[in-house]
Amino acid sequence: MVDTKGNTVTYTWNCTGGDCYPGQIDYNSYRVTFYLESRPDTFSGAAYSQLIQTLYRVRSVLVNLVGVSPIRAYKLSYATSALTNRSLLA
Repeated sequence: MVDTKGNTVTYTWNCTGGDCYPGQIDYNSYRVTFYLESRPDTFSGAAYSQLIQTLYRVRSVLVNLVGVSPIRAYKLSYATSALTNRSLLA
């Protein structure tokens, strides 16, 4: 995708179990990479006549200039909801 200023963005998705998760985003010279982990609270549902299983959640996010060391890193922490037993960002 290209915006009106000529900046290019590309999205990469990883799909499994009928569900899709972010893989990476490339924006000009920057790359954002998403790292996944297995969910302890997997769940299934249906959408548009397809079974969907949510098996993963984002563990961490890394931002770097393409070909250069990372410039930002984020590690996500989760808690478990007492009401639903599902993962919540802590």
